[in-house]
Formats: sequence, C-alpha cells, structure tokens
Amino acid sequence: MIEPIIDRNLMDVNLAKEIMSKIQASGYNSLTESEKIQWESGLKGFLNYTDLNRIESNSAELAQMVGVTISNPKTNWTMMDIPTQKDFQRIRDNVQKIRSSNYIHSDTPVTPQLPLNRYEKINDIEKILLDVYDMYTRNMAAIYYIDELYDEDDLFELRNERNIDYIGEIYIDESIGGM
Repeated sequence: MIEPIIDRNLMDVNLAKEIMSKIQASGYNSLTESEKIQWESGLKGFLNYTDLNRIESNSAELAQMVGVTISNPKTNWTMMDIPTQKDFQRIRDNVQKIRSSNYIHSDTPVTPQLPLNRYEKINDIEKILLDVYDMYTRNMAAIYYIDELYDEDDLFELRNERNIDYIGEIYIDESIGGM
C-alpha cells in the first residue's frame, strides 16, 4: 500500500492558493527557490494526479485483500487529466465498499458524501483506506498465531519471547493490536 496523506489542513490549502496566485500573477519564475521546491514536490493543499493515483491504487489493492469487488479504479492519472463527477463518484463508492468490509477501527471516519471538494473529505477517504489496511494486516498476523501448533516447551519459549497469553486453543500476541 502506498503511504496515504491524512493530515492535510487549512494551512496547506492556503499555501497552495498563495503559490498558485503568485504563478498566475507573475509567472513561475517569480517564485522563490523554496516555493519552487514546494510546488514541484506536490503541495498537500491541492488534489493532484499523484493523490488520485495513490487513492485508486490503494483502493484496488485493498479490495483484492478484503475480497470486495469495486468499479474499475483508474490508476494511471496524468497531470493533464481532469477528474469528472463520475470519477469522484466511483472513488467514493469504491471506498465505501472497502469500508463496508468491516476491517475498521471504532474511530474510522464515515465515507464522505459528494462532492469530494474539501481537504477534510480527502483526508477521510485516505484515512478509511489506511484503517482498513491496518486492521486487515493485524487480523492476518493474529491468524498466524492461532493456526500454529506448538508443543509445551515451544509454547513456553514463544510465550516468553513474544509476550503471548494462552487462552484455551487460541494464542493472542499482545504486540499485535493490543489485545
């Protein structure tokens, strides 16, 4: 999974607007070196093609992991592409299907409603994908320990090395998910 961005804020949006206004008024060469570096690295205050590729690629990967079918994610956005309302509807619907797999935290945000035109909504989209990934991988790691067979000596060693509690037939690893 590609590392999501979940911490966009109003300062990011205002910086992006400020740099864009400067470019529109006086051209790219009017930017300071610092502003050029920020512009070229992709400002968090804009939703750009790299964000869309990350969101849709993560959606495709997670859908496969959790076993849900989603509508054809577009993972080849370019700088020249302009997303349509239909694209945002697909993104939102795909994230909703993935969220419905129930691999979520108690504080996982609800899937935002359209239009996806606020930084908070894009943060929520990416946070949902991150939470599903986190819960899925934690559950898969825990299954490994449940399915293992150990004799008593191995179990004693494992419990001491990994801080595992033995409950009936199930071994719970406290380092995975804080159980």
